[in-house]
Amino acid sequence: MNKLTAVLLPFLLCSCAATTLDQKSAAYVNSRPHISADLRAAILEHRLLKGMTFDHAEASWGKPSYKHRETSDSGVEEIWEYKWIGQPDKEILFKNGVLDSWKIVERSSEQSPV
Repeated sequence: MNKLTAVLLPFLLCSCAATTLDQKSAAYVNSRPHISADLRAAILEHRLLKGMTFDHAEASWGKPSYKHRETSDSGVEEIWEYKWIGQPDKEILFKNGVLDSWKIVERSSEQSPV
């Protein structure tokens, strides 16, 4: 290994690992040419649309802080919680694997984000 490679290799490895949400969203839509223009725009703009799948929502907002799943006779409900420092908490509700709704959750003064 030459000196230049030895010096640059750690920086190249770090830059690959530190992919931003913008980059991940772009990579997701670019690898799926079949998705609609509306869905593509929503993911790139980090917006949610009713009817999105788990993959669509994760491509748009990133991985959630927490996931909760409940099963009943009417199907499966999954709630994704997002707790970001400096931003209000958010929740996404999926019903049977399809995004049904989302909301901002008020945080009490005692709670702190993860």
